[in-house]
Amino acid sequence: MDPAQPMIDWINTVPLAELASELMTAFGPDGVRDGEAVGPDDLSNWMLRGYPKQTGIIVPARPVNVPIMEAVQLLEHSELIYLRWITNDALVWSVTRLGTSTLGAGKDAIRQRIKDRTGL
Repeated sequence: MDPAQPMIDWINTVPLAELASELMTAFGPDGVRDGEAVGPDDLSNWMLRGYPKQTGIIVPARPVNVPIMEAVQLLEHSELIYLRWITNDALVWSVTRLGTSTLGAGKDAIRQRIKDRTGL
């Protein structure tokens, strides 16, 4: 069994706004790239950072991409992040100025912004 299974299960069952508020921290100063541009793999790795990386010749994908991308879309609709560029079929997002200030106010502020903009 994958040691990350509890986190995988959480990612796949938690309300989308909760996942989005957790993902938002990946865009902050203590996040993936100290507030710089972030891609989908960065976000998956961020969510699973407390677990060992999978090893082996054939490694099954951890099924978290769909809920993570849905949460990213929610952050975009909340005007907390924006699609910065698409290169070689890879998406990259950056935090907005509003996102930076909301991050500084904490997860409750992130959840409130999401609720205000999307109703979730």
